[in-house]
Amino acid sequence: MKMNKKKNGGSPKFSPSGSGRSGLPFRIVLPFVIVFGCTVLIALLVPRKSVVQSIVTALVPLVCLIFVYVSLRRAAARAGKTLAEGFTERTETSEASALVLRKLLACSKLTVLSSIYTDVVLLKKSRLWGLSKTYGIYRYIGELEAGIPDMQNARFTVDADAHRVYVDVLPPEILHHSVKKIEKFDEHSSLFCKINNSEVFDEIDARKKASEALLVEHGFLTEAADRAETVVTQLLAALGYGGFDVVFRTVKKLRPDIAEPLPERSVLYETPAAAGSAPCPDECPRSNGHLRSAE
Repeated sequence: MKMNKKKNGGSPKFSPSGSGRSGLPFRIVLPFVIVFGCTVLIALLVPRKSVVQSIVTALVPLVCLIFVYVSLRRAAARAGKTLAEGFTERTETSEASALVLRKLLACSKLTVLSSIYTDVVLLKKSRLWGLSKTYGIYRYIGELEAGIPDMQNARFTVDADAHRVYVDVLPPEILHHSVKKIEKFDEHSSLFCKINNSEVFDEIDARKKASEALLVEHGFLTEAADRAETVVTQLLAALGYGGFDVVFRTVKKLRPDIAEPLPERSVLYETPAAAGSAPCPDECPRSNGHLRSAE
């Protein structure tokens, strides 16, 4: 049994392109045969001066029909080509966005800003109406990390016509805050009044929160956003988007299909990159990023 025949031995199936055994599909040839037969019959029935005039009269409608058919086929081919080019352009844009996303997966850690600081904690206790006193001086080393959360799932949109790359990310926030080391400088303990480890940890935790609030107040989150902007701009320049403007758009939630913009005070970081070269961190201070609010 052949692939282009029915199971019960029916007639072969013809493809729309006319690749069957009989050449052109019968449904395309049939209208021309009917029109030509009708015109010939009318030409023979109507009295003419000569046989040549009758044949010419019969061929004129057929030629007109062929001309109309060829014109329609060409118009359809041009329309199909235009649609195919548009689909190809959208596919290339999607592939470019996917390429940027895959490259960013390998360096998302580079967008995190880390700060290591040192603080001293003084802890005092007293009992028995001040007769028993204890104090301790401790130093701890903390590490604070801030950046754009879920950076590996950032949404990229490449606008080739406007020469822009839109990057939808979440607002910067504190990602991690930990204590790396605790040292005891001095301690005086009494028999009836001692400092427990839990008290030391509680005091360090309180000072750690105060240090975090102080760093955020002095623009630590803004520095983290600028660092992410610089790294992503360099990455895009290395991928061939050096002449594109990189626009960062802050969103409330990242989705695989669409990103929702903030209704108010949405922050855009717009950085014009130099064409053909990736900017260096030393040559791209944070003042290059123009911070503006979305209208």
